[in-house]
Amino acid sequence: MFNSFFRDSLSIKTKLMFVTSIAVSFSLFLVLSFFIYLSFVNEQSKLHTRLTIQTEIIANNVVPAVLFDDPSSAEEILTALRVDSTIRGAKISINTDTAFASYDNPTRDEAGRLKKTFFNLPYWVEKQIIIEKNILNETDTIGKVTITACLFNLYLSFLQNISIAILISLITLILTFLLSNAL
Repeated sequence: MFNSFFRDSLSIKTKLMFVTSIAVSFSLFLVLSFFIYLSFVNEQSKLHTRLTIQTEIIANNVVPAVLFDDPSSAEEILTALRVDSTIRGAKISINTDTAFASYDNPTRDEAGRLKKTFFNLPYWVEKQIIIEKNILNETDTIGKVTITACLFNLYLSFLQNISIAILISLITLILTFLLSNAL
């Protein structure tokens, strides 16, 4: 039915314009998608680097609190993470793997909000980043800092950019067809 519609009702010029419009729009979509993917990977790498730096800073600053068994000072150091909107929580564990101090951000329910967006992410998509760093006193390991961050904002930005790429491709399809039809 689709083949007969194009074979019988449209001239060769219209068919060529239609195929050219689709090819240009599809090419533009592929290029935009590639750049969006590169941007996504770059942002994820920058987030991982930033979280690693924050974990190292906390691991260095919390040494006295762990040595002098002062959990309130350690929690105060961890609450500095509240300014980072991607961090869901942090924990300081001592060598016996017991929690020495922790910080949870209850207002950050990105995982729940992510499920309520366009679609559920596949199980294989990484939904959070966990960074761990040993707390060292000279050469002895006296504990471990763990920071957990959610990737909600990163995925939401990625979905918005893909939606914009689709919209631009559709507009390009229409404009290409209209401009080539005027010639």
